[in-house]
Amino acid sequence: MPISNYTELKTAITEWMDREDLSGSAADFISLAEARLNRRLKSFEVDTVLSGADGSQSIDISSLSLSEPVALYCTTHNDEYEILLKAPGTIAYRDAAGSPEFYVIDGDNIEFNRPQSGAQTYRFVYHERYALSDAAPTNWLLTNHPDVYLAASIVWGNVYIANVQSALLFKQTLDEFIKETRNYLSQNKRGIRSVDDALLANGANRYASNTYDIA
Repeated sequence: MPISNYTELKTAITEWMDREDLSGSAADFISLAEARLNRRLKSFEVDTVLSGADGSQSIDISSLSLSEPVALYCTTHNDEYEILLKAPGTIAYRDAAGSPEFYVIDGDNIEFNRPQSGAQTYRFVYHERYALSDAAPTNWLLTNHPDVYLAASIVWGNVYIANVQSALLFKQTLDEFIKETRNYLSQNKRGIRSVDDALLANGANRYASNTYDIA
């Protein structure tokens, strides 16, 4: 059977373990598997489109399973430019509305250094945290490497039923899958760089960017 979403993964766990009585615990096995995967396997970079309201200084990103921000670009006028990420407490906020130059991640929000002038659109690039649910039924890893998700979940399923031999077997398989996936990510990794501030004439608030391979 295909394993392309949260429901199919839970079904596959019980079928592979041949234990229909564990169907109610499959979600726990997945959550525990994700805790390990988030520690050991950085996700691929994903993009999403964000919208900012006129006069607002923040954007709610609570719906994203954010692990680590990579880059934020303003795309409102089809002339994409980067808004630079800063550490919280390190930017000066401005009262006048305009085009944001800097942002910080503050909990579940992107906070800009100034209110937005007019409705704005953005492209947000980030590493995704593995966190499947009914509301978020799939992610990059499950789509491209369902074997990793299944093996990681079955490890915990076998721990739960105290089948040590099977747990060790699937852990060995999982370790090999993680190694292969890391190699894949390394070969397909993207880097993003910005033009140095000194090269920007007349204090302009436009940051040129490009992508390049660093494999």
